[in-house]
Amino acid sequence: MKIRYLKIENFRGIKSFEAKFVGDFICLIGPGDSCKTTILDAIELALSTKWNVNLDDSDFHKLDYEGKTILIEVALTDWSTDDPLAVDFIHEEKFGQLIGGLGPERPQSEPAEGCPPCFTVQFKLDQTLEPKWLIVKDADTKQLTSNDRRVFGVGKLDAHLDFNFTWGKGSILSKLFRNPSPSLDGHLTEIARSVRSQNTPVESLRPVADAIKDKARSFGVEIVQLLSRVDIQKLNPATGNVVLHDDTIPLRGFGSGTKKLVSCAIQSEVNNGKNIAIIDELETGLEPHRIRGLIQNLRASQQVFTTTHSPVVIRELKVADHELYVCQKDIDGNVKVKSVADVPNIQGAVRTNAEALLGKKMVVCEGPTEIGILRALDQFKISSGAIPVWALGTSYFNAGGAGSIAPVAIKLKSLGYQVCVLADNDAQDQFGPSHISDLDAKGITTITWDEGLSTESQLFKSITWSEVPALIHKLAEAREEVYEDFLISIRANNPTLNDAPENWADDEINRRALSQLAGRKSWFKRIDLAEAVFAHAIPNIPADNLMRTRLDQIWTWITNG
Repeated sequence: MKIRYLKIENFRGIKSFEAKFVGDFICLIGPGDSCKTTILDAIELALSTKWNVNLDDSDFHKLDYEGKTILIEVALTDWSTDDPLAVDFIHEEKFGQLIGGLGPERPQSEPAEGCPPCFTVQFKLDQTLEPKWLIVKDADTKQLTSNDRRVFGVGKLDAHLDFNFTWGKGSILSKLFRNPSPSLDGHLTEIARSVRSQNTPVESLRPVADAIKDKARSFGVEIVQLLSRVDIQKLNPATGNVVLHDDTIPLRGFGSGTKKLVSCAIQSEVNNGKNIAIIDELETGLEPHRIRGLIQNLRASQQVFTTTHSPVVIRELKVADHELYVCQKDIDGNVKVKSVADVPNIQGAVRTNAEALLGKKMVVCEGPTEIGILRALDQFKISSGAIPVWALGTSYFNAGGAGSIAPVAIKLKSLGYQVCVLADNDAQDQFGPSHISDLDAKGITTITWDEGLSTESQLFKSITWSEVPALIHKLAEAREEVYEDFLISIRANNPTLNDAPENWADDEINRRALSQLAGRKSWFKRIDLAEAVFAHAIPNIPADNLMRTRLDQIWTWITNG
């Protein structure tokens, strides 16, 4: 079965949430505190077999519980007729009369043409803190027991992985136990009795026990025989002490990545693989190659809801298959998700800029030079006591050229990101006034240099001339070139610069010669080179200069939006 619709109200950070899901591998990304994990928790709460939940007033949105109800609705389609539990569930005498249809936006009372049949599961909790699980169809409802909810096969894999290797109530292993005679509890009881019958005293501890026995007699307590034995109640298998081992080593002793992979393997066997897995932060404990293998296996076996903060995971996801959803939350707690597949032709940009998608604000840059400039600007502002960019949820997106800036910025804006653009101004046929006007109409701030100037031209027009020799030194160092050899190449390409840098005249000809040479030779068209150059240059650009003014404008946008 598959989750195709989810609604959440008044649950933790979520005031309201409603979404349809198309894919079978659903990965939520977005900035911190956008309620990605809360969405996973809501799914588990509605569909797991727990009969008692540890919720309190703090689980209500903004602690507003008076007269309010936590509501979670999940619409489930694609029911298997091969699963005995599913067949029993959809029987007319059980829940069959409450089957509805999944409409274009949300569940509806009856299946219609083109709308798949579905059951809608509802979880409710009001201020009495008494949870209710129901199957609903308009005004008709029927209570769901924890035993009924076994059919959903939901398992959440989180930080508490050791429990997955335990034979006990509520564990994934217990869901795999299908032999009705004897029951799982019967098997565990047999183990407990066997251990009890072989529970011999620990002889090395007898002297202490004898001394206590004698002292107890003096206090008026007569003990027949005081022995040191293992407390079987503490080791009662029914309480979760029968666990999976690799030969003699408990699986809980393995690394977190291995435990996650084994847990996923166990979960994939639940309900013959036709189940729903919930995995918070899929990448935790796994190397990139293991992440790829895990994703491939999960795709092949079940429906998965997961979150990630890893660009490795994002690069592995297939946008066209609706595997990637951006999660955004407004100030009032209204949460929305949008499939990245809704934006055409974005797969390539997603893979090359996976890190950028994990922020909430983006500066779309023409290329790596602009990204290097912004990294240097960040360091310059931090040195003045400013909050760093990474703490402001801002990332940099490489558009891959002037012609791609506007389309990329518009696509990112449509996904809910706050977007600003930084570009040079020497290719106006690819990115010029008409593009800027279009972006402005869509609420996208654009910052460029003087008309007709590249970044190189703007730099050598702006920097204090006395700092140019040190800048040339810094550039040679960043490029890992011998300074004298670097100077020779400069002189060979421009005879007006045939003296030592300290003797270069400060005139328009030399400034233009340096900017043209920097452009032709790609002096700093790499992130690391641009960052090194501008780390030196920015403090040496006058505060009232256009380049410094524009950089301050970018910083204002990063800080305030």
